Amino acid sequence: MNSNSKIQNTSLGIVGFGAFGQLAALHLAQYFELMAYDPSLDVAKAAKQLGVRLSSLHSVSQADVILIAAPVSSFEQVFSEIAVACKSGTLVIDVGSVKVVPSEIMRRRLPDHVDIIASHPLFGPQSATTGIEGLKIAVCPIRGRRHARLVAFLRKTLGLTVIMTTPEDHDQEAAVAQRAHAPHRQSAIENGTAANAHDNEEF
Repeated sequence: MNSNSKIQNTSLGIVGFGAFGQLAALHLAQYFELMAYDPSLDVAKAAKQLGVRLSSLHSVSQADVILIAAPVSSFEQVFSEIAVACKSGTLVIDVGSVKVVPSEIMRRRLPDHVDIIASHPLFGPQSATTGIEGLKIAVCPIRGRRHARLVAFLRKTLGLTVIMTTPEDHDQEAAVAQRAHAPHRQSAIENGTAANAHDNEEF
């Protein structure tokens, strides 16, 4: 797909335009009509550089696809506002590093006419400096049947390696992996070689 062929003029709203929101915009701008919301004024320069229009949460919530790259601590408030503004048939995708709690909040807060997919990109700005092809992303279908199209897009268009899972299995496996890597992580922190926090915590 070339840069001039947007996906049927599909709009994508990014909620949270920090490190991962900006990374998403960089790789998705050629496929979607993008807009973003972030309460911080510090993101204006990055938005301008990426050609992304900043707007209100209400406006962003009216996009065809909404990508949530905001902290889990803000989910209750964010989804309360999205629920009021979003259209029937909207697809909501979150990209946090934990899945059970965000999935529960999305199910509870978002209306039944909204499709929901929880995801966890296993990469961030630091590990994606040379591109995202071949990197991994966990996908958890929550509501609706559009996950098949999303997975096809992630695999065929973006070149990502997709891991299908459930929120419960994801969090359990993540906890096991975190315990296994704890000594190495602590050593890396002490030696000053740990990955950027955004690379691990934000996504």
